[in-house]
Amino acid sequence: MKRVADAQVEQVVTFDGYYGGLLNFTFTEGARHRDMKFDYDGKSEKMIGMLGKKMLVLNADSVELRYKWVGTDKR
Repeated sequence: MKRVADAQVEQVVTFDGYYGGLLNFTFTEGARHRDMKFDYDGKSEKMIGMLGKKMLVLNADSVELRYKWVGTDKR
């Protein structure tokens, strides 16, 4: 389980694993929980956006996520 947290706004993103062709995350803000799922082929790098940030997924399996933050979404 991988957690990324922002203490200023009390938000937590938990990586729940790669299965069923999807990257699975849980977003928690206070008592609210929301599932987030992204298509992933398990072979190539994949750019995903969440919470206004961009993450480049380098590799993932059922328990581990290798990634790097690459910027923010400018809307």
